[in-house]
Amino acid sequence: MKGKFARLLGTIFRPNEPAPVAHRRAVLQELEQSVTATTRSLSRATGLSLSSVNRVVWELEQEGLVTRYRDPSDPRVMNVWLR
Repeated sequence: MKGKFARLLGTIFRPNEPAPVAHRRAVLQELEQSVTATTRSLSRATGLSLSSVNRVVWELEQEGLVTRYRDPSDPRVMNVWLR
């Protein structure tokens, strides 16, 4: 049992590795359907945690696939759209 738990932790805590492909796919599919979304709405729609969505969106932005910007009426809200 100890080995299984250690392997699980090893797959979760790898900060230098890109987000799992399934997470990226889920976020991109949701953006394709809605065009523009907030990170919170992406989290709800995909079932991913908000921190996972933020990580995926950051990576996709670095690759030039999405753009994100703060909502002018509420700076706590991060909007994301597919390029």
